[in-house]
Amino acid sequence: MDPQEIDLLLARHFSGETQPDDEIKLQEWKDRYPDEYASLKSMIDSYSDAAPDTDSDIDSAWKEVDMQIKMKDLTTGATKTKPLFFLFQRVAAVLFLICSISLVYLIFFYDPLIVESSATNASKTVMLSDGSQVTLNAGSRIEYHKRAYLKSRCVRLLGEAFFQVKPDEGNPFTVFGTLGQIRVLGTSFNVAENTDSMEVVVKTGKVLVTMLGEEKKAVSLVAGKRAVIAAGKLIQNDVFSENGIAWKTGVLIFKNEPLGNVFNILEKTYHKKIIYSSNQATCRLTTIFKNQSLESVLLEINEVFPMDYITDSSSVKINRIDCGKKL
Repeated sequence: MDPQEIDLLLARHFSGETQPDDEIKLQEWKDRYPDEYASLKSMIDSYSDAAPDTDSDIDSAWKEVDMQIKMKDLTTGATKTKPLFFLFQRVAAVLFLICSISLVYLIFFYDPLIVESSATNASKTVMLSDGSQVTLNAGSRIEYHKRAYLKSRCVRLLGEAFFQVKPDEGNPFTVFGTLGQIRVLGTSFNVAENTDSMEVVVKTGKVLVTMLGEEKKAVSLVAGKRAVIAAGKLIQNDVFSENGIAWKTGVLIFKNEPLGNVFNILEKTYHKKIIYSSNQATCRLTTIFKNQSLESVLLEINEVFPMDYITDSSSVKINRIDCGKKL
């Protein structure tokens, strides 16, 4: 293993975050360098007790190392005519101490960026360390810093996700998007964003939606309400449709809905392109689908409006729809 890999393994080890495979790899290194591991553990323990939180602790450590080296020279009567072997030993010891101090920094100061993403054709559920749950729609991701999250509960969203936030009155939960942010205490809500717009729909509880750079432009939303940020405006309305979060709930409700709108919602829900011509979108559908596959939904639509269609792994192509058989 290269030194960088060893440093990362040791950092995870002393932070209690290693996996079984990591410990197996690390044990090989510990068996080979038992004295170095013992020295490092002693140093980590001492820093743990001191709980360093500023760069001055690192500076103090360097000064201590430098003093120990100088004292060793004085007590051993080191001269300029040291054999080359002892010079190499000295260099190796200094390099080890440098690596040790770097590792202390990794363990106590390093805050890795965690990225959770979903595949382009499937959703993904992520459990956060505070018990909150995030369900990512296809092709979406969240980012957060592991240690900072414990104190701030802040995440960045790219795409669409449904959040179920664990209540914590003393520590609000915040979602940052490209155009705005959502701040909550404990609730469930859906956020869909792209480069041009951001939509927030509240399922339960209450959220505060703010435009980035426009702190005065904020709206408070309760269950069943919706807000959209687009074209420099923040608009709140009561137009809430369960179909907007059907990709998460599995429930689709259509009331005299044009088939063109139906197909668009099915695309978003099932992550499959539906190809049809505009003159096929005139039929209107009234029905409810609950936790059904796309094939099952298409078969039921076919019972109302006979269709000729072809499906493959990524799309559905509709060749003909007969709107005359509506029941």
